Parts: sequence; C-alpha cells; structure tokens
Amino acid sequence: MVKKVKEAFTPPPPVKPGEAGPAQTDRADKLLKGMPPEDQAKVKKLLDEAPPQEKGYLQKALASKHTAAELEEFHKQIAGKDAAWLEKNLHVVGQSQGKGIKQQWHDSCGPTTIQAMKAELDPIYALKLRTENPNFQEADNSDGTKLNPKMADEQKTILTGKGGIARNRDSSGKGMPLTDALNDQKATTGLKFDIEEVDSSSVDGRLGEIDKSVNSGLPVPMRVSDAPNTGGHFVLVVGADPGPPKTYTIHDPWDGKLVKVTDKQIKDNNFNIAGWNKVSHIYKPSAE
Repeated sequence: MVKKVKEAFTPPPPVKPGEAGPAQTDRADKLLKGMPPEDQAKVKKLLDEAPPQEKGYLQKALASKHTAAELEEFHKQIAGKDAAWLEKNLHVVGQSQGKGIKQQWHDSCGPTTIQAMKAELDPIYALKLRTENPNFQEADNSDGTKLNPKMADEQKTILTGKGGIARNRDSSGKGMPLTDALNDQKATTGLKFDIEEVDSSSVDGRLGEIDKSVNSGLPVPMRVSDAPNTGGHFVLVVGADPGPPKTYTIHDPWDGKLVKVTDKQIKDNNFNIAGWNKVSHIYKPSAE
C-alpha cells in the first residue's frame, strides 16, 4: 500500500492594485444579478468588452454598489487609459510617488483612514476625491478648509458624527472611535469590521489576519499607539510582502505617506509612524 503524501497548501498570489479580490468579485456578481435586466445587459457588455486593466476597476466599482449609469460614465473616463494612468488616478494612497491622502484636521486620522479604505475599494470614489480635491496630498496646518474643502468637510462630518472635534492641525481637537464609523460604510463596501486587540500573545495571529486580508484585496485599518497606550493614531495597511524580511506597507494619514515596517519591528514595538511605535488594534474586514 502506497502512503499518500499530503501536498502543502500554496496560497493564491496577492491581488494586484486594480484587481477585484474574491470578496469584491463575489459581491459584484451578486449585485449584478440583482439589477433590472436592462441594466444587467449594459453592465455585462461593459465587463465583456473591457480590456483586463479596465475590467478589474469596473468590477470594484460594481462591488461598491454603483448603478449601471454610473458605471457607464466611469468607463467613459477610463476607456483607453494605460495601466500607469489607472494606477495613479484610481487610488489615493501613495504608489510610485510615495504620497497620498492627508488628514486636514488635527484629529481626523480616523475619517481619513476611512476615505483611503473606501478609495482602495471603489475607484469611482477615488477619482472623485482626486478631482474635487486636487491638493489631496497637502494640508494647511492653520486652516483645515483652505486647500481641500470638500475632503475636509467629509472628514469633519465623520469625526463630529462620532463625538470628535475638528480643529486645525496646529491646534488640538478630539478623536473618535473607529469601529462604528467603518461599519457605517457597509452598505457600499459590503464589509463588516471587527476590532481586535494586539499584544505580545496575539501579535502573530493578528499579523496573519492582516496578511490574509491585504493579499485578498482588502486593506486593513490599524491603530498605532505607544507602549503605555496613552493615545493613538489610525493608519491603513495596504500591502504585505513575505520578504525576507516580512514587510508591511502602511499609509499614514498625518503625513500622507507610505511607511514600510517589518514584522520584527511590529513585534518589538520598534517603528515610528507619526511618533507612535506600537500596534494596539487592527480592524479585521470580512464580507457580509
């Protein structure tokens, strides 16, 4: 009798920018089936005829619950654009330039993280943010509404709606909890977020959850703090590289930049993101 050797599990390759991961693909299929027949036909035609670099963005927009008319208009805006243009204009976190969306208020890191998360999932929202806020990578420290009034207003609305206070970056206001504000986006994202504490006993498991989520196309909001946990700052994990060394790409809304942090730095509380050096919580996304 020949003993069968169990094959090692090989994880699927990470979802690339512009591709719709499994959760968004499933949601797009369900939303498409729920459309009226005429709209279904329009959207199917768009998807069938779009080249690969456009199709992924159309699927992501469909998964974000946009109508057939909105998808048709979006396709007019991106049709014929090359992959470099799409990657640059349909994201608001740093890509090749290393810069991205910046919080306009002292304590609006949570709302800005939500904006970045939504823009990674919804290219129509990303393009709208860029179009309406051409200075989205900048902030005026003494006037939160000066450079990007529409983006600043959205950040302020989310912040004050959850009990925070919006003050200029050179002042000090009040932050907000993140879980409920993330879950307020569920109707469009199709995602539920669960807060999970990170400490020395759970850090390996939490990093594994980040790996799984990010590599399947779902960015992971995260709270960083200091060792005494006297305060905190919200950021967004947008990439996980197995290495070696294993490295996470994190968008910091205070500076509007991407930061590279290794798993060892996270375990040792030995990194610097806007002055914070410890991961205290992650916000795990799951498809509803």
